[in-house]
Amino acid sequence: MVIAIIGILAAILLPALARASEAARRSSCQNNLKQMGVIYKMYANEAPGEKFPRVQMRDYPNTNIKPQFSLAPDIMSIYPEYMTDAAVLVCPSDVHNQVFYKGDCLFSSPSGKEMKAKYPEIGAYVYWPFEQAAHSYLYFGWVYDKFEDHEEDPDISGVADLMGVELEPGTTAPKQIFDHWLPKLMAWYVTGPMTYEAVEPDADGEVSENFGNGSGNIVYRLREGVERFMITDINNPGASAQGQSNCVATTRRPGKRLASITAANAANCASKNSKPEK
Repeated sequence: MVIAIIGILAAILLPALARASEAARRSSCQNNLKQMGVIYKMYANEAPGEKFPRVQMRDYPNTNIKPQFSLAPDIMSIYPEYMTDAAVLVCPSDVHNQVFYKGDCLFSSPSGKEMKAKYPEIGAYVYWPFEQAAHSYLYFGWVYDKFEDHEEDPDISGVADLMGVELEPGTTAPKQIFDHWLPKLMAWYVTGPMTYEAVEPDADGEVSENFGNGSGNIVYRLREGVERFMITDINNPGASAQGQSNCVATTRRPGKRLASITAANAANCASKNSKPEK
């Protein structure tokens, strides 16, 4: 009888406990995004052109650090000066994240050799520590504002195949993003050297006419005041606010719990916090 009662209580309480635990993880995930917004703003306040960090896509000449590409902010630009704790890059629901190994942050060993010496059993990913930064969250570095389906959206299955990624035939991508990223990915993976100069991660990008920000042909780097480039009607004062709210800076990886921070969110966070929480 006692066992039956305990079983009934467990059946009643466990779902509630699970929901409470998920709510706590969601809150922690949102706080991570908030802290990243603060970091971006702190960086932009001291960067040339008030730009947000560039995307992690660069080489490291005259060092033993491997070239590394990841949809994350350039780690050496923000860690540890602006991002003092790399745990903000780890979603609490992402149990397979590889930013840390046994409590040690991989970013402290950019070449991976020190971590490999300390932990011989660690996988080969240790030699590309900065590529682990996008395991939970994606950072774009540029303003993308045309995600709606368009008749000119290209089939990317053929290009993906060249890069060793299998996609269903007919899989399309927003033309704005395709135009901007195709030359970078081809230069990085297929035709050119994996160098900063080849992919220009800190420069504005050129795309097809009418597919840039504000229906021009330029995709701008995220920076302070970038929303002014998205205004298509200068007589509409509401266009600026709408544009800023659409500037996505960081988002959860697809297929996981949806959360994102926009340039507008980052501005709101920075106005309320002078520095990231320790």
